[in-house]
Amino acid sequence: MVLITVALTLAFTFRGLFNSASAIRLSAVPPSINTSSGIFCGAVNATSRIESFKGVRYAQPPIGDLRFAAPLRLTRSPDDIQDASNFGNACPQLGLSEAFTILYGSPSLDAEISEDCLFLNIYRPQGTLTGSRLPILVFIHGGAYSVGAGSQFQGISLIQQSVANGSPIIFITINYRLYITGFLSSSILPPEDLNAGLLDQRLAFQFIQDNAEAFGGDPDKITLWGQSAGASSIALHYLYPTSDQLFRGAIQDSGAGTILNVPSVEQYDQAGKPFDLLLTLSGCQRGNSTLQCLRNITIDNLLNMAQAIDNISPQAAPGQSTTWLPSRGPEGSMIPELPSVRTSSGDFFRVPLITGTNLDEGTLFGLSFLGPTAGPSADASIFNTFVVNRTIDPTTVSSSTVGQFDAFYPAKLPSTVSNSSLFDRLAAFVDDFHFVGPRRLLTDNLAVKQDVWVYLFEEAVPDVPAELGAFHGAELSFLQILNRTVPAMASLSSQLVDFYLNFTVSLDPGPAWSKYTPSTRQVLQLQHNNVTMIPDDFRLNETNFINSAGVDHEFGR
Repeated sequence: MVLITVALTLAFTFRGLFNSASAIRLSAVPPSINTSSGIFCGAVNATSRIESFKGVRYAQPPIGDLRFAAPLRLTRSPDDIQDASNFGNACPQLGLSEAFTILYGSPSLDAEISEDCLFLNIYRPQGTLTGSRLPILVFIHGGAYSVGAGSQFQGISLIQQSVANGSPIIFITINYRLYITGFLSSSILPPEDLNAGLLDQRLAFQFIQDNAEAFGGDPDKITLWGQSAGASSIALHYLYPTSDQLFRGAIQDSGAGTILNVPSVEQYDQAGKPFDLLLTLSGCQRGNSTLQCLRNITIDNLLNMAQAIDNISPQAAPGQSTTWLPSRGPEGSMIPELPSVRTSSGDFFRVPLITGTNLDEGTLFGLSFLGPTAGPSADASIFNTFVVNRTIDPTTVSSSTVGQFDAFYPAKLPSTVSNSSLFDRLAAFVDDFHFVGPRRLLTDNLAVKQDVWVYLFEEAVPDVPAELGAFHGAELSFLQILNRTVPAMASLSSQLVDFYLNFTVSLDPGPAWSKYTPSTRQVLQLQHNNVTMIPDDFRLNETNFINSAGVDHEFGR
């Protein structure tokens, strides 16, 4: 097929697609990229003029003896030619929930599920050349480390806006192991294999850096962007970095710092705790053959056992979806100490950062409590149990700590929106404990020596229940990576996307957004027709208590 090259000035008339004509080539031939894992033939969307390469394998399949193990680099021939027009498999995970559908606007992953799931997806402007050296934005999906896939998020509109701005980028999404296959925790695992899901992400970053020039990206201009567990993952990558600098900036939506507890592997081994329960359910004996026994279990049976343990474990009360989370191990593991200790020490890899939270982060986690309950006494008991179940071992949480939270978030007349006092106080507690507090701990320590921009997103999504407000993940509907549109809020959407694109290109979101400093403590309020800087001074007593060393240690954060 004849290659058709079209001059830049004739091919595009809107605001300059690239800064130089040498960066673009239009072709009638399906695009291909030659990577260390093979040659991938992608597809072009003729309407959007976006090229995509889906299902690009970045690691060996984590199956057989590699189940629960750190991912391995590919050893296959780079001459292999592979179709990249369809998404690769999503990783085994917890069943999708009502919250998942609200969060992402769809109950579908758009992919099959299999343990052979370590794939990534690349989106770039049509005609991008090898060596174009475009900035790269890598998205890490959330889902409490237990659900989701890179296939849910697409970069077509995002890249179109970058092209229209005259500063095109490449957008990449990744899969990583989830739930029990990604976060099995026990002292029986070799330290270097703990937190396999996070190690998957790290290897994906390395693959992207190694192959950036091959698909037209700049290996020195990689920005990570994550939401929820994806954002928390990014925090763990710069708190516990490798010797290689795999990214130069980060964007964290609703997940800065230690949003979840990070239990020690020894806690998982204790009687009645997740790994001990897994041995009981599986019939595997503790010893040299334990891991091999667990690897011999079919994936469906393994997932059923993991979910049964969720239902048994105290910390799996409503609002805490899984017991299988990042854990803390000995020296040689990725996370050898509490994240709050590492954050407070300031001894971590510092990068320019955009981070923030939504106004109503906690509402999505309190859906099961929405509505009438048995009365004030029952509500108080449920609230206190919910608080202590933020950790894998509730006995570590003192009664005085529970009492202080009870005082900070008292029972009151229900709001006119939710009509549930319990829902309101749980939502407020989750908002501060899992999101605003950790964000403040991180930004106050990071902003001393690094550029930081902080936001507070306050806009609701039109097509969800009103009582959810600006819920956890609401901003994703405005960031043009979901199959959900908010036409009534197009102006806010475009402005928010521009902030992220500017940061990806120049590590600065633009003059409308002032930096956060410990002295000014200003955050950007994101609201339709009201984007302005405001003081970061709401609920300080609550978050100061949450960020105290004693509370962080009680909850293992």
